[in-house]
Amino acid sequence: MSQNVHSDLLLQSPVPIVVVEGTLEVELANDAFLDLSGFARSEVVGTRPPFPWWNKGDSDVSSATEDDIEAIYRKGVKKLKRCYVRKDGVPFWVDLTVSPVQGERGVKCYLLTMVNANAGDDEVVISRTEALEQAYAALQQELAERIEWEQKLEQEVANRTEELEMSKRFWEQLFQESPEGIAFLDGDDRIIQVNNSFCSMFGYDSQSVKGLSINSLVGRAPGVQMDSERMTKKLFSGESFVYDTYRTRKDGSLIPVSIHASPFRFGGETFAYCGYRDISDRKKAEDKLRYHSSLQNLLARVSYRFVFPSEEMDSLIIQSLEDFGRFFQADLCRLLQFDDKGKVVRSLGWHEKGQVQELEDTMIGLSSRDIPWLLKRLQEDDVVMLEGVEGLPSQAQLERKIISMFNAETFLFYPLFLRGKLSGIIALGRPAKARDLSEGTSDFYVFSSIISGALERHEGEKTLKSNYLTIQDTFESSIKTMGEMLAARDPYTARHQKNVSRLADLIAARLGMDDDLRKGLKISALVHDIGKIRVPTEILNKPGLLSSLEFDMIKEHPQIGAEILSNIHFPWPVAKIVAQHHERIDGSGYPERLSGAEILPQAKLLAVADVVEAMTSHRPYRPGLGLDAALEEIRRGRGSLYDLASVDACLALLKDRENLEFLSE
Repeated sequence: MSQNVHSDLLLQSPVPIVVVEGTLEVELANDAFLDLSGFARSEVVGTRPPFPWWNKGDSDVSSATEDDIEAIYRKGVKKLKRCYVRKDGVPFWVDLTVSPVQGERGVKCYLLTMVNANAGDDEVVISRTEALEQAYAALQQELAERIEWEQKLEQEVANRTEELEMSKRFWEQLFQESPEGIAFLDGDDRIIQVNNSFCSMFGYDSQSVKGLSINSLVGRAPGVQMDSERMTKKLFSGESFVYDTYRTRKDGSLIPVSIHASPFRFGGETFAYCGYRDISDRKKAEDKLRYHSSLQNLLARVSYRFVFPSEEMDSLIIQSLEDFGRFFQADLCRLLQFDDKGKVVRSLGWHEKGQVQELEDTMIGLSSRDIPWLLKRLQEDDVVMLEGVEGLPSQAQLERKIISMFNAETFLFYPLFLRGKLSGIIALGRPAKARDLSEGTSDFYVFSSIISGALERHEGEKTLKSNYLTIQDTFESSIKTMGEMLAARDPYTARHQKNVSRLADLIAARLGMDDDLRKGLKISALVHDIGKIRVPTEILNKPGLLSSLEFDMIKEHPQIGAEILSNIHFPWPVAKIVAQHHERIDGSGYPERLSGAEILPQAKLLAVADVVEAMTSHRPYRPGLGLDAALEEIRRGRGSLYDLASVDACLALLKDRENLEFLSE
């Protein structure tokens, strides 16, 4: 830097030089002066008049005040002969020159140059004078540059000051216009400053809250006070936090807020930043989401109740009415269903305070003709909403009576459609304190649709069941007719089929077989030998042994029976069971020589019942062999010829029995 260069030039000048500040304090003394005076630099720099090299006996100097000296120096001094004293006490004479150096605001400093007055050589004086002039010029240059540097510094300071001021205004505006309510607290939980959003959020003005405890403002409500104090204590213990809670407005109302707060240190003291964000809209959205989630769960639960057919339809409807009544904060939820003639066939309801006997009495003998106004409205609108009885016309006498029985402020009536026809109503009565359900009306309409669909399915299932029973009766009648046809040709076989059917059903029950499968098994057993209807009577009733050709004809009866039965559409694989009842586990049976899993479970069971009954019964060609022989046969073929589980169930069933006469009882 040029300033250092110029200072070095002064220090190295052969002319003794001292630079004194405008305050008369020595700023610089060069080596030439120190050599001349014998003082060290530390003994010179920083001193003020009287300077240590002054001759104390020189009255014109010692008696002058600092103001006098400053006045003399300011005017300048030209070759003033002075007698100074070295540090060792030896006096020396110099020609003193004092040159004031002007600055922007007056004298900046004084340049003191000295020439030894005892030196007589003119050349030495001239050279020293030139050196002095160079030093003076250098000092002037240094001062000029210093002034320029100071001006730049002042401008830089001014610029920085303006930037700081703009930054201050920026942060102040950002603080005030932040959408979050912000409060700065001191270490005693007292408010230093709050912004506009804080004031708007909690209803205060910024000046009135300064110095007050934050908890005395926003933590006043009983349900909030403990939480507010706990979180403030947590904050000033050095912990930051973000959490959702409630705080108190000036009017005492609560506002849901998200608070993010942090402590910080400044100037050795603890302060805190607290930001408050109004989350009312978010809470409403969350409440709405929870409402719809709960409603969807409720709709799913109610729908699931009616998935499977049930004889407890009325009980399920009452449960559903209670669920929806409670969900919509109602006092009652009632369903009326009419038949095609308008008569009430179903009157069900839930009431918060139990059944209302007067209402139950009113429902007795009620007809759709008694509430024409309401039904006409429901034909036109999806829902009818009534605020008490004031909105009812004069002709709605019964509607007025029913509504007057309750203290409900609002009644909602929904149509109950069955097969596209208005067949009833669902009523919801709500008190005044219940929350607004402006969007709940359509939600309850969904519930009404679920109940309508459930009732429609229930009635359809009843019709279907009735038709199913009719079909079953037809099946059984057909089977009975087939049995009678076979009995006309072969009474032994007809009786055998009935006994096998009863025995097979008992074995199936012991095995825990499904009721529907048992039904199919019983029918299959009743006709399992129907194929013998094509076998000549003389072969069926032949008293002697059959020839191989005759036995081959007999062995065709399972396939013939299957062909006959395949033309009838049973709900069970009757034809297939009949075709397989002579197949064996090891593949030694007929007609297809099936084995293992290729044979239906019902056919395996039927084979066991068929063998046991056949061996115990009398035939034209032989007497019955007895139950013991029959059981020994299935025991011997257990797992190889006959199904293990079916054999074991049969053996357990017939244990301790001597015959099968109980099957004919």
